[in-house]
Amino acid sequence: IDLSRLGSSWAWPESKDHSKWGLTVDSDWVCVGDINRMISQETRGGGTIALQEQKLWAALSKTDLLVAPPGHSRTDARKLIRSTHTIHNGH
Repeated sequence: IDLSRLGSSWAWPESKDHSKWGLTVDSDWVCVGDINRMISQETRGGGTIALQEQKLWAALSKTDLLVAPPGHSRTDARKLIRSTHTIHNGH
């Protein structure tokens, strides 16, 4: 994990990162959490929060960490996400 694109000098290997985060496609909602999903970790605590924060959303959007499956482009992956997920417009 390298935060240099966000103006920070912090970096650490993915093997030491337990965070999970997600962004909405077209609005400024961010989910950040540390819930453990493995059965061997089910007794550990954790949580997730969703917040509408434009500056954080914009910063995380710049990381562009979408990884496309083998044989597909990032554009293909984005199209698939848009076709299979409901986009909420605040209504």
